[in-house]
Formats: sequence, structure tokens, C-alpha cells
Amino acid sequence: MTGSLYTRLAAGVILACCLLAAALMRPFLQEALPVHGTNEVTFLPSPYEARLLSLGYPGLAADLYWTRAVQYFGRRVNVAGARFDSLPPLLAATTQLDPQLLPAYELGSIFLAQDAPRGAGRPDEAVALLERGIRENPGEWHLYYTLGFVHYFNRRDYTAAQNAFEQGSRLPGAHPWLKQLAARMAEKGGNVATARFLWAKAYEEARDPLIRANAMAHLRELEDAALLPAGNNAQTVK
Repeated sequence: MTGSLYTRLAAGVILACCLLAAALMRPFLQEALPVHGTNEVTFLPSPYEARLLSLGYPGLAADLYWTRAVQYFGRRVNVAGARFDSLPPLLAATTQLDPQLLPAYELGSIFLAQDAPRGAGRPDEAVALLERGIRENPGEWHLYYTLGFVHYFNRRDYTAAQNAFEQGSRLPGAHPWLKQLAARMAEKGGNVATARFLWAKAYEEARDPLIRANAMAHLRELEDAALLPAGNNAQTVK
């Protein structure tokens, strides 16, 4: 094969790579669009297409999509009337390209869960994102921690929050406070018997004297509440 043919083939390959890279990068070059009006990402490859276009570097492509998601959110947060319609697909593309990119789950769920104009006001989608992250990274207690707070602050679902904190507390290396958060959610949800059990477990297993003291204080509060007359709306601990 002649040198000129090699040159033409090499040039063709380089051109094809440039075209593919340009297609992949197009969503990131739209920051000049106004915030209002046609403010959504007009071209966004599916995760499968993005993986093909990543030329064998899905981790790098995921970083680019995550950067784009942060920029997209940052330009709309606290802007009255701004929409976040492209945020879920940007986060989906990011996490499917790199399922171990933990900040995309943790921060992305906060972007989704916060009420407008501080966020997208989509707590159920935030929960779905975190649950997908947990499936991909079952040993990461931080994801359970974030999930518990989304249930608590954004969904006001104390039982779901308790379950998330409790499951996370069982993982190796989990922060001891997760047990206390689970117990506190049981209290908030009115499940006094479960709260007592969880506070007692936190007291028995904790090594930090401050954590033990906090757990004991809550146990005493529950005991005192159980001794109050029924007219004081105390809950009976069985």
C-alpha cells in the first residue's frame, strides 16, 4: 500500500473521530442559549449512543455529561420560571456511562429533589436516581444517607427515611449517626416501639461517648413519655 493511501486512510479516520467527538460534545456547547424560552438541551444522545460516541472512554464521557448537568442546573437555580426538563436525561446519561460516579447520584438527587426555584422539584425522580445508584454501588452507605434525607426533607416520608438510614447503618464503615437518624425517623413517624429498639441498639453499639449520651437521652425521653397520663396524648410503649 502506498504512502499516499496510508495518509488518506489516516486522514479519514481522524475526520471520523472529530465528527463523532463533535456530536458528543454538542450538548456542552449550548451554554450561550438564553435561560428562558428554548432553554433545553436540543440534542442529547441516548446513553447507548453516547457510549458509542465516547470512542472507548465512557468514563471521560460521563465526566463531560456530569459537568454539563452541573452547568445546566447552575444556570437555572433560583431563576423564577426556569425549567429543568433536561436534567433527568443528563443525569441518566452520566450514571449509565459511569455507574460508579457517586457525586452524580448524591448531588444530582439534591438538584432534582429541591423545590423550585432551588431545584427541579422532582423528589420521586431523585429517589429513583439514588435507588439506581444503590443497585450499582450496594456498599456505599453515603447513598443511603442521601436517600434518607430526600425522603425526610422533600417527601416527608418518615418510614421510608427510617428504612434508608437503617439499611445504610448496616454497611461496613457506615457512620454511627445513621442508627440515630433511623431512630429519630421512627420517633417522627410515631413508631415508638421501633424508636426504642433503635435507640437502644445505637447506645449498645456506639463507642463515642457523645453518641451514647444522645441515645440514652432519647431513651429516657421515650420512657418519660410512656409514663405520662393518657390525657397528655402519650404513646404507650409495649
